[in-house]
Amino acid sequence: MLAALPPPADAADQPAAPDTALLRVAFGVLQKHKTDSGADQYVLVDSEGKVHYAIPPSDGVPLEANVGKSVQIVGALNSHPTSEQPLLVAQTIEPKIAPPAQFADPQSLPPLMPIPSPESAGSGTTGTAPRVILEGEVIDESLLNGQEFLESTEPEPLLPAPDPWHHAPCGPPERLWGQVSALAWWTREMALPPLVTTSPPGTPQAQAGVMGAAGTQVLFGDGDVFTDLRYGMQFRVGGWLGPRRWVGLEFDYTGLQDEQTQFLAVSVGDQILARPFLNVGPNTLAFDSALVAYPNLLAGTVLIDVDSEFQSAGFHLVTNLLCTFGSQHSARRELGGCSSGFRLDLLGGYRYIGLNESVTIRDYLVTTITPRTGLVGFDQFSTGNDFHGGELGLAAKYQRRRWWTEGLFRVALGRTQETIAIRGETQVIVPPDAQNGPGTLLAGGILAQTTNIGDHSYKASAWAPEIGLTCGYELTPQLSVKLGYSLLFLSNVIRPAGAIDLGVNETYIPDPTDPNLVPVGPARPAVAFNDTNYWAQGFQLGLDYRW
Repeated sequence: MLAALPPPADAADQPAAPDTALLRVAFGVLQKHKTDSGADQYVLVDSEGKVHYAIPPSDGVPLEANVGKSVQIVGALNSHPTSEQPLLVAQTIEPKIAPPAQFADPQSLPPLMPIPSPESAGSGTTGTAPRVILEGEVIDESLLNGQEFLESTEPEPLLPAPDPWHHAPCGPPERLWGQVSALAWWTREMALPPLVTTSPPGTPQAQAGVMGAAGTQVLFGDGDVFTDLRYGMQFRVGGWLGPRRWVGLEFDYTGLQDEQTQFLAVSVGDQILARPFLNVGPNTLAFDSALVAYPNLLAGTVLIDVDSEFQSAGFHLVTNLLCTFGSQHSARRELGGCSSGFRLDLLGGYRYIGLNESVTIRDYLVTTITPRTGLVGFDQFSTGNDFHGGELGLAAKYQRRRWWTEGLFRVALGRTQETIAIRGETQVIVPPDAQNGPGTLLAGGILAQTTNIGDHSYKASAWAPEIGLTCGYELTPQLSVKLGYSLLFLSNVIRPAGAIDLGVNETYIPDPTDPNLVPVGPARPAVAFNDTNYWAQGFQLGLDYRW
């Protein structure tokens, strides 16, 4: 807001003094901005961040030492046609905690004390002394008629003394910041091969559960899992390294709840249950199946667990590239706080992404004919992906009063350590009085055999871009509520579905009747590294607090 005072009554008949003879007292925060030509320029801004005066350097006036501070400047107005703001040639500058709290109608103010100009003081001659306008943060020539005055309904409380942390020409007011968000994200689904099948009653044993045979239906697999919404949390903490707040450090962590899909099928022999595979044994190349339940032969159960765990973490150096914020100064916000404007920061650092998943298949079956024999099969495929890379990105923020919007784009380049752990075994359980004891443990199940069991690893080059858009609203000068959207992508990962080889040489499947059977033919199933990509995306709702 602006105010001005008319000349004293005894000078009514004298000609109006030029602008250069009119001294002003202006209150605001002194800043140093860049002009269009790239040169530094001192400016005086008000509590709304609006620039009202350009302050040219003056001999004996310590402008640089007062950058970022709330000041009172006494100077002469010097309008210049090439300047966007009026030039205020400073004669004195001193710290000022707050401008006057109340402004009155200029007509009701007492007469002002004239301050002699340097010319008149030196010559000793009388003349028109420059007038000093005492009230107001900034001065508007349109108000010199005295018909308008500043509107103020209540005084604004005084602020504490300036904090040296807040001397940045365009830095945010906080020293430290922290954010916590609740996530509702989707992740890329995993396409499983057919793992459990069934056939109509009366299907011949050789065709029961065989893919492609008449009436065969897939009970589990041959479709996508992990299609549901997943919840999680995200944390970000950081701080500036110096009082000017141009360079800082930030750490972030994102974690989603473990996703689990489970399948269970039980049959006492009335329903056919089977484990399908592609038989690549000697002189054989056809779809086949291992029976789990079949009428008058087997009763059994199949239990499958599919798990997924995802997390990401990063550590970055943050530095400012571009800023058009004005510095706000009022009792509702710390000195030096940013009001309306735009800010662009460069991010550089380290990114970690972890994706761990598994498919575990257990089948329990028992013969319904004599001799009674039980079998417990176990196949497990566990994959791990650990991405490590250097990350570079940009973060942009636009603020308008209490509302703000923040955009993020960053890309990490590095390598993914892919691991596959395959386990498989079959336990043969016979009656306790049997000659060979209570049970025998054989290596291999159905899809996990001695040909692929073990730990395997591989390193793949990968890249991981991330984008985000967040909108926030300041509940207090320190606390904001925010809502945003994020998308994270990782180019190369191995998933359990890509590690399963459905091609099985039937001679490697454990035979309870001949545990010493020597396999012949192709060494299948094999270790499979079928890479794919992965993404996680969704919404976040959280709080942003700044100290």
